[in-house]
Amino acid sequence: MTWLRPTKGTLVIVTALGMVAALAAGVWIGYLIGRRADAKTLSWSTRTSRVVLGRQAITLLGLLAASRLERTVRRRLPGAKPRRHWPMP
Repeated sequence: MTWLRPTKGTLVIVTALGMVAALAAGVWIGYLIGRRADAKTLSWSTRTSRVVLGRQAITLLGLLAASRLERTVRRRLPGAKPRRHWPMP
């Protein structure tokens, strides 16, 4: 019987191969599950109906209001640090 001699980078390579194999298995299983779900593609008229567009507009207004409220609260609180935006130095 031949024994493999452990080298310094063997564990790293085996770990990387195991991660690639797990990723490939996950992608394959996800593909099969998604394919069997028989997701029906909505038609153009269904996606752009007045009800759907109205819901999206209300959601957008809600997000804008929440953002403005957060900014107002941050300004009025004593000692509150302003939120940093991308890119961070």
